[in-house]
Amino acid sequence: MFGLAGIVALRALHRETGVEMILVHVYDLDALQVPVWLALAEHGRSGLRLVARDGGDLLFKVEDAATIGGREP
Repeated sequence: MFGLAGIVALRALHRETGVEMILVHVYDLDALQVPVWLALAEHGRSGLRLVARDGGDLLFKVEDAATIGGREP
């Protein structure tokens, strides 16, 4: 869903900061970004798993490196 560059960036963010959750306010996004986040919420790929949804707010859990595009480099 993110492409290789996005997966690498998400893995680095998770590894370097320990971020565990990402909150997306869909109504604040550019119109081109909305379908991407909604599809991600629906299909749960690329190392993010939807854990809660409230209207236009999507809360994703960042999965470990094994589920973010494979093993650590």
